Amino acid sequence: MRKPAQIGFPDEQGTEQKRTAVIVDVSARKGAEHLSLSTGEMLRLDQLVEVDGVKIGRLLKLDVERASRFNQDLALPEDES
Repeated sequence: MRKPAQIGFPDEQGTEQKRTAVIVDVSARKGAEHLSLSTGEMLRLDQLVEVDGVKIGRLLKLDVERASRFNQDLALPEDES
C-alpha cells in the first residue's frame, strides 16, 4: 500500500499550495518529468518545493554541487604541448 505524502508546489499565481496525496506515477512527457497524484493532479517535478517536509530546492542545489565536484574530479589534464 502506498503512503500519502504532503507535497508543496506553486500554483499559477506563484502561491505555494500543499496537497496530501499518494504519488500514483512518475513519468516523462513533453521533455519534462511529472508526478501523477491520487487527487488527479499532475505536477512537474521541477516545480516541486517540498515533499514530506523535505525542501526540494535544497536537494537540487546539493545535487548540482555534487555533480560539479564529480565533473571536476573527472576533468582531463590540459594538453601541455
